[in-house]
Amino acid sequence: MLSRLLISSLAIMLCHAASAGEKLDFDGFVGLGFMTESANNFAAVDGDSNEIVEIGLRASYSLNENIMFTGQIGLRRFGDFATEKKPRIDYAQMNYTTSWWKNSEQVISIGRVKNQLGLYNLARDITLSRPSIILPQSAYLELLRNLFLSSDGIAISSHSYLKTGILSATLSAGQIKIDDNFNHVMLDEFTAGNWSERSSISADLRYATDALIMGVSFHRINPQYNTAPNDRIPFVPIGSNVPAINGKLEMDSYFAFAQYTKNKFEFSAEYSYREVDITGFTPGQSLDRSMEGFYVQTKYLLSTSWSFTARYEDFYRLAENKNGVQTPFFTFPDWYNNARTVSLSTAYNINPHWTLMADVHLVKGSGFLAPFATPTLDSTEKQNWTLSAIQLIYSF
Repeated sequence: MLSRLLISSLAIMLCHAASAGEKLDFDGFVGLGFMTESANNFAAVDGDSNEIVEIGLRASYSLNENIMFTGQIGLRRFGDFATEKKPRIDYAQMNYTTSWWKNSEQVISIGRVKNQLGLYNLARDITLSRPSIILPQSAYLELLRNLFLSSDGIAISSHSYLKTGILSATLSAGQIKIDDNFNHVMLDEFTAGNWSERSSISADLRYATDALIMGVSFHRINPQYNTAPNDRIPFVPIGSNVPAINGKLEMDSYFAFAQYTKNKFEFSAEYSYREVDITGFTPGQSLDRSMEGFYVQTKYLLSTSWSFTARYEDFYRLAENKNGVQTPFFTFPDWYNNARTVSLSTAYNINPHWTLMADVHLVKGSGFLAPFATPTLDSTEKQNWTLSAIQLIYSF
């Protein structure tokens, strides 16, 4: 309740600054596009294509040299499992900047604060800040995007300016904001309960120079599921539905990343490891599992307006068995838990306001597809499939 009150207060302050004609800056983007797949359900459950709509309006207001208010309202339609029914506050925070020791800067942020994780989480809600329309799913699962993007709480970051570069540390704590898609992502359409918004913790340590970025990140979430009357969950080994009970999902995510820029080339690599503890949902269930993924990526600037990005990635939904789940009672293929992807993306800046982006992803497996807790036939149609996307972006 307190965090929501603060977010509302920040929004009122921004509106007041706009009406008073004070030091208020606006910018944003509108991205419209289309994605299609040869099989499975990343883009759509019924059919193999879907629209892409990404709209963001950002505002910032400097009260003085130490205090700034900033926020973004966004609307996103990105496949059946990542479509928002109404505009969402991606972040709305008050930043207080100070210096506690020589050659340093500290920032305290309060409100709905963005989480500094890996190379791209901080900017994944801004279309032109991504290397491709679809980020590497081995590290940035679209299914869990909003749980990682921001949280309602507080963040403290410190930047030390060394002779060779900048050493930064960020720690944040708050409450995750669960959207309408999360139940669909986790349990598909089998249940009608709701998820409690629980606490989250994030930490990030990185070192940056003009050419190099490297670091590690950590993120913890623990949403709890509250059943609705007559809830039933498919129990795959038996092949029938069983009554659902309250459940809890605990996920600890670890990231290690590096990025090096040299002339027209940018080389990136990231490793992710997730410890997942699932308790409840069906009587007697308690499951500990690990997820693992990595990608390597090369970006080449053909000119000041045209770039290409090539990427290879692996993702394992069950890291303990990278060959897949193999039991005589399991009715889904072994490759359901794995995904290997080779992709090529391009971005062309038509002019300072217009950009055209396109992706092609060749995928083997279904490891990152929804529903995340229970497989369905929609997510295991074919082992080898293609995912393509194109998007025209206007920024202002």
